[in-house]
Amino acid sequence: MSLWKITVLTTIFFGLVATAPAEVSVATASKRVSLDYSQCIKKAKKVLREEGFESGLGNDSAAEAAQMKDGSGAAWGRQEAEPYTASIRCVPKARVVFFVVAGPTGPESLTWTYIRGLSDSFADLLPE
Repeated sequence: MSLWKITVLTTIFFGLVATAPAEVSVATASKRVSLDYSQCIKKAKKVLREEGFESGLGNDSAAEAAQMKDGSGAAWGRQEAEPYTASIRCVPKARVVFFVVAGPTGPESLTWTYIRGLSDSFADLLPE
């Protein structure tokens, strides 16, 4: 095999390895709450902002939530400096909120730290 073929194949191989996606860690949690849709989404956006998920912060509109059979909707955001994304889904008819955080794997991963921070922020809203 010629040197240029080895060089091309090596370049392609290492290029593919370098562009392969990193492993992703996903953490989930849920809490029972007694909030209506607008209260829950407002709280979700506030909590996301407080935890640093401000970039791309958005949420389903009330009209979109009304189209869902369970009346659910979500707020989401990502961190500017860190590779983490979070979502909080409100399901008022079921009196539950779901939390999802995705980020890198490994010993330095903060995925579970963020999921605890988000879900703990809803602790004061548990139904009696």
